[in-house]
Amino acid sequence: MLEGSVNFSNSKAGEILCKVSMSASEAKVQKIPLMIGEIGKSVETVIELTNPSNTVAVIESSLTNNENFEVIPPRFEIAP
Repeated sequence: MLEGSVNFSNSKAGEILCKVSMSASEAKVQKIPLMIGEIGKSVETVIELTNPSNTVAVIESSLTNNENFEVIPPRFEIAP
């Protein structure tokens, strides 16, 4: 369990500080099938992602080998 706080300010009502207790469960591991392609050609795969929260999730890709691999698009949003 993680604890944090949220601070609300209003010129008439003043400042309100709320303590928040948060918890999350670990996401399930999703294994991507092995992708094999010939040299000089490309291979694609579709990965289904879901967003169980009630807010838009912004996803950014991170690669360790940008020379040989690419994620298209590199940044996208998943609706709630």
